[in-house]
Amino acid sequence: MDIHKQRVAALKAIIGNQTLKDFAEKHDLDASYLSQVLNGHRNLGERAAANMEAKIGLPAGILATPYTSANPASSVGESVHTYPPQKDHYPPHQDDYALIPQYTAKGSSGTGYLNDHVEVNGHLAFKRAWLAREKLKEENLKVIYNHGESNWPTLSDGEVLLIDESQVEPRSGKMFAMLDFDGEVIIKRLIREVTGTWLIRSDNPDKTRYPDTPSSDEILRLLKIVGRVVWRGGTI
Repeated sequence: MDIHKQRVAALKAIIGNQTLKDFAEKHDLDASYLSQVLNGHRNLGERAAANMEAKIGLPAGILATPYTSANPASSVGESVHTYPPQKDHYPPHQDDYALIPQYTAKGSSGTGYLNDHVEVNGHLAFKRAWLAREKLKEENLKVIYNHGESNWPTLSDGEVLLIDESQVEPRSGKMFAMLDFDGEVIIKRLIREVTGTWLIRSDNPDKTRYPDTPSSDEILRLLKIVGRVVWRGGTI
């Protein structure tokens, strides 16, 4: 069974006896889109599956990298929890998985997103072994959402992001969540030029709409770096 059929099988098991309309309304999903996925008219891609997991409140990986006896793991499955979508599946064991708080905050891939009120909205389960390999500590991590298209195709609007709040030193080529001068959260990549200056860059190739912003060490110190983006359904 290919990965798309595995995801459909997992989704059907999760929906169970619920009507598609009720399930879609409950989790703020598009019933028409779900119908197309379940009927095989549209594939459920990895990013779309990860976003759907977040909306439904599932442990990360159960849709993006569903378990089968023939394929018990996949490349992304090493990082997040996966288990069989059958009635005898078990929740993550506390000793093996870290539950990372999932916040309602959004980081803007655009001009900025002001979060007036932020609260914890469930958790995503990540394998402790993967966190250890990536040298990430669970107490430093939080999950937020991407907002906007300035980092497309790297990040899509609404995509789930894992932020490491201990990584606040600028590193060239890495993507960070930052607070701009208006206190709004932005998601940008930092680029160190040969001259020693910095560029605050959007990954979107349309530089007319999303131009690079020259910066300096002093300006970066004034901008509060919240943390580095370390995962978005796959390691960045």
